[in-house]
Amino acid sequence: MINNKKTMRKTDLVFGTFLFIVSAYFFYESLLMHQDILPSTSKGAYTSPGVLPGVVSVIIMVLSLSLVISAWRSGARVKKIDLLNTIRVLKEKQSLRIILISFIFVIYIFGLIGNIPFYWATFIYIFVFMFLFQAGRFISMVLTAGVTSYLITYIFGTLINIPLP
Repeated sequence: MINNKKTMRKTDLVFGTFLFIVSAYFFYESLLMHQDILPSTSKGAYTSPGVLPGVVSVIIMVLSLSLVISAWRSGARVKKIDLLNTIRVLKEKQSLRIILISFIFVIYIFGLIGNIPFYWATFIYIFVFMFLFQAGRFISMVLTAGVTSYLITYIFGTLINIPLP
């Protein structure tokens, strides 16, 4: 936890900027979601599959912008020494774990989903995550990943009838 208010405001400035950029990207992607996957009986922009992601992205953009403005008004400025300290902190064990988790998640979303069946993508994701963080014996990790992947696929794909990628 950050105890220094000045450091917290700098963190707010950087994180708010990052969050705004990511939200703007997701808003752009939500605009690209076309209605041609919906039945021809659907009319209007409100039936587009990108409506909810677009609305959530706009809300996050507004909130992150307010965070940046608040931090800026409080005198938060990022200097070269702050960047060097950030690099030093990123080399610590806890930071490396967060980076690894993020990397695994990005590979799951952009590398596995859509390229192989959803069940197998989820199985690989869960197994690799458990394996890298030594979550138990090999057989228990395989069983946990398999059962979890099956339940997610069955509950969402069959019972609730949500199309899975």
